[in-house]
Amino acid sequence: MPEASETVVPPPSFTDGRINGSVSLGGLALYCVDKNSNTHVTTFDNGAITVWGVSDQKYINLSANQLRGDVEIPQMPSQMQMAEMTEMPAAMATMEVTEIDEAAATAMPPGQSPILLARADTPNGEIGFFTLGGDEFALQGYDENGKFYTYTWTGCSTGTLDNSTEAYMPLMQATPEMTAEATTSP
Repeated sequence: MPEASETVVPPPSFTDGRINGSVSLGGLALYCVDKNSNTHVTTFDNGAITVWGVSDQKYINLSANQLRGDVEIPQMPSQMQMAEMTEMPAAMATMEVTEIDEAAATAMPPGQSPILLARADTPNGEIGFFTLGGDEFALQGYDENGKFYTYTWTGCSTGTLDNSTEAYMPLMQATPEMTAEATTSP
């Protein structure tokens, strides 16, 4: 009787023009878009870079000028955040205040200090969108298993995923549910 072999499931292959290709970022997709919001483009000039999540949740939208700036751009709340805001007053009445440990900021090589351009709350926790200069960017956040990641790329090119970089911004945390799952997994 032949031995059963394990079926290997290949990672998804996306053809929608996302910067992160088939790299999983906790359900997020990064896109360069032109002024008409087309995603199959090679430059964000006269356009933007956007970060989307499941159910067509737009979390971050930064224009070409904002991407080359050095200030944080407040983002419109996602549909998830809008729903939470309507529930917030009742939840705040029963909330306990707890102390939060601050994460250490990662030292960058000389001349490459990350600058926060935008942040947003996702189902997996807060994400931060950073510029590293010269059209080089980084997205930091937590995947669906509560594991912290840094995804870096240049312009509209596919980038690289790193799970060993520390948070550039203190207080970046996964949702409590994700943290509990990550600490109880084998």
